[in-house]
Amino acid sequence: QSVMLCQAFQPDLILLDWLMPVMNGYQVLQALAPYMQQQPYLPVLVLTADMSRESWQLAFSAGAKDFLVKPLDIIEVQLRIRNLLELRYLYLKLQEQGQSLQRNSQNV
Repeated sequence: QSVMLCQAFQPDLILLDWLMPVMNGYQVLQALAPYMQQQPYLPVLVLTADMSRESWQLAFSAGAKDFLVKPLDIIEVQLRIRNLLELRYLYLKLQEQGQSLQRNSQNV
């Protein structure tokens, strides 16, 4: 279902709770892996009450770009979201410029 939601909404950022009742965050990241490989830098911010080293290692190894532990500080969450969205924007712009340069070099 997470893949279908991403395909339908094409998010610029995913906020993912790590501890959920049906699927945990790691399982969601595994399910999203094929979709995320097709996307140009789709950041995932994991939010969790699980402070274990294993959790953040799993999250990062599965494709998360950032990790915040609850209780959350709203200012920190906003700043991390802003940073991740800025990185995505810059990545997309860089990719766009690369494609433009490639097209221009083919026309020469």
